[in-house]
Amino acid sequence: MPTTPDYLDFDLTIARVSEGNYRARVTDSPHGQATSNFALAISPKELERLHVRVGGEHRRTSLLGSPQVAELKTFGGDLYERVFTANLRACLLASIQAASRQDKNLRLRLNLSDAPELAALPWEFLYDAATNRFFALSNETPLVRFFDLPDPLTPLRVVPPLRILVLLSPDENVDQAAADQDWRSLSDALQELRTHGLVELERMDKASVSALQALLRQREIHILHYIGHGAFNANARQGTLLLNDNQGQARAIRGDMLGTILHDHEPLRLVILNASEGARPDRDNLFGGVAQALIQQGIPAVIAMQSEITADAANAFAREFYRALADNYPIDAALAEARKAIYVEGNDVEWATPVLYSRAPDGVLFDIRGARSNAQSGKLGTSGDVNIVNIGAGAQVGQVAVGKDIAQTSGEAEAQTFDELLRRAITAQNRAEQIWHDTPLENDAWRKKFEEAYALLERADKLRPDDVAVLLRMAQVQARLDPSNAKSILYHLEDVIGEPMTDDQVRKLGEAFFLHATLSEPPSENLLNRARPLFEQLNDAKKLHEIDTLLQKIKKPNAASLSDFYGNDTFMPVGRWNIQVQDMVGSRLLVEFKANGAFEMLQQVGMYRVPVNGSWTFNPITRELAVQGVINTFQPFILALTLGSKLPNGFSATGSDGIGYVLTQAN
Repeated sequence: MPTTPDYLDFDLTIARVSEGNYRARVTDSPHGQATSNFALAISPKELERLHVRVGGEHRRTSLLGSPQVAELKTFGGDLYERVFTANLRACLLASIQAASRQDKNLRLRLNLSDAPELAALPWEFLYDAATNRFFALSNETPLVRFFDLPDPLTPLRVVPPLRILVLLSPDENVDQAAADQDWRSLSDALQELRTHGLVELERMDKASVSALQALLRQREIHILHYIGHGAFNANARQGTLLLNDNQGQARAIRGDMLGTILHDHEPLRLVILNASEGARPDRDNLFGGVAQALIQQGIPAVIAMQSEITADAANAFAREFYRALADNYPIDAALAEARKAIYVEGNDVEWATPVLYSRAPDGVLFDIRGARSNAQSGKLGTSGDVNIVNIGAGAQVGQVAVGKDIAQTSGEAEAQTFDELLRRAITAQNRAEQIWHDTPLENDAWRKKFEEAYALLERADKLRPDDVAVLLRMAQVQARLDPSNAKSILYHLEDVIGEPMTDDQVRKLGEAFFLHATLSEPPSENLLNRARPLFEQLNDAKKLHEIDTLLQKIKKPNAASLSDFYGNDTFMPVGRWNIQVQDMVGSRLLVEFKANGAFEMLQQVGMYRVPVNGSWTFNPITRELAVQGVINTFQPFILALTLGSKLPNGFSATGSDGIGYVLTQAN
């Protein structure tokens, strides 16, 4: 059976440096971090012309190979060339390959929080001329306008049908027949899914905010699909949608006002805005547009149109998007499927009209149970792991009449939620450890991942208090964030385990003692001695060797300094050093490591000497020296060395690239 796509993340943050000049930074990817500077200036008139070329208002059909496509390939290719300079492009392509080796795809998460004026650009046309491919037109490389906001989400477990509320715009210039046609078009596009019981549509005409608020108190709505009209108030610098007031008159509603109504409806995971200017942002206010304001108000994901979309394209979008969503596809992958559906119908431009804004880290909004089996059987039925409650005939909304038994207990549902939280926490923790190991000075990147992992672990701990696996991982994460907090957790964990009965409990208690021991410097001999018999019981030779090595060093007499404790061959970085690179050109570095963790360096290659500044860290246990900074104030510089044997006048070392180095102290 085909599986749903799984993703690794490529996080790209763009910040304005000065007018027309920007810095692009890969903060997280399978291939590490990268940085580049680029210039980009586009006038409002040029941007408007671009949106006109994309918009459906000026083109009811589009033939493959149309002039618009050539123009948009030029635009998308130029954007790709400008932003993805050599090192960023290498990082992206290597990340795609790394994801492929793991049988995964790569999600491009674009963060424009520090450059809101670039949000109006149609990034969905990002194009690689070498492969003749738009990145967003494939579920292997979907593009997301990502907002890194607090409170990570848990997918909502849903037993089909997905409940979709359709709001039809009350614009007095549109007659009822046109609104009826919009409804029929959407209903027909989803007929197959409705027949199989996978989606349920509910229509709301000329809705007022108060009527919407009342309905959300009475029904569980998963998706809000708005069809109508939007506008951008240039004076107020805010986007609006048309709804009704209590007297039945059309009224422009700000995005943040609508978001306030929707925020408290916990089952709502997605808003789709089929409205002109629904995706239009403000140049200076990141949350000025309707879609962006809804995200700020807590809606997990919003799909909006960056220009007017034709009826044919809108129908193809709805049909394939909801079909993929019902198959448990992440929202970005489902949108990529919808883009392809528009494209293969002979429309080679409007596939890029929908824009995805999301605050869901993994793109998974729903966990839809029984979706495939229901579609195959042609009816909505029960399966072994679904929770179905029949609402009897005549029951009022919010009342449950006697029906079939619930097939899944609340305890089972809770266990699945716990397992999902723990799985996501482990993924975030592992990624944080990788970033910390590769680039320890990228504090923002690894700290954010550790904090994400800890937030998930806290939620798991609330579901299942004092779970040993959760407590141990909480301590491991806090060991990176705040060692004093880690010690408190470990004291509690040791009390919870008490006398271990199983091998798993023995290992977790041993790991707790070892982690606790190594949080202090030098490590605690008492805690290491408590950990040792536990790993001896498990016949863990590797861990025993690690413990014995530390114990031998602790027992050295007169151990008063790092060199005393870790050995006479310990590298003490503070001071001036010559670093000779064992490469073909004999590069040399003259560096001064300062006690405050900063460094100044001159990199000499041939006749050229280049200044480098930044920060350094050294781990005397692992003997890893990490140096990270910038060349000439903007180009990134990273050097990771593992110190080897002591030489008569210095130390040997090996770089992460396999190249040899010799470090000698300078006068």
